[in-house]
Amino acid sequence: MASSTTHNRQRQTLAVLLAAFAVLAAASLITFQRPLPFAAPWSAPNACGPLGAALAFSLVWLMGHPAAFALPLLCAAWAWNRWRDNPAGNLVQKTLVALLLTGEVCVMAGLAHLSQDFWSGAAGSAGALVLRSALGAVGSWIVAGALLLVSLLWASELGFHWVG
Repeated sequence: MASSTTHNRQRQTLAVLLAAFAVLAAASLITFQRPLPFAAPWSAPNACGPLGAALAFSLVWLMGHPAAFALPLLCAAWAWNRWRDNPAGNLVQKTLVALLLTGEVCVMAGLAHLSQDFWSGAAGSAGALVLRSALGAVGSWIVAGALLLVSLLWASELGFHWVG
């Protein structure tokens, strides 16, 4: 009996911590401001203080501002999953597909030469650079578009019914 109670409390504790991180990350991203040139990322004003400023800067730098919200959304989904004690296998698969789709959209934004500071992030710009250098301007769009469409098809098969 004690083992079951301990497992439930651990699961609930993890759910609360994931939910708290999701709210912290979302609030940090919502109140994100770029630091002054040559200033530390944590020096920018943010509702979640220096840690929130550094977290938001890191996420925006990596994925762009809109895609950075994937992290708090995924943390909230995992918090709900852990709170309800649902099987994790299906959510692991959906998390990986969501990250794949987010990355592919960032690469497409990089191919479109959208602002790295806001739209594509460093990961999207780097992916676009790799595709452009290997396949040229047209070939990179063809391959990136095909990969995105294949991923969307897989996502619809794996339970992302809003995609299908």
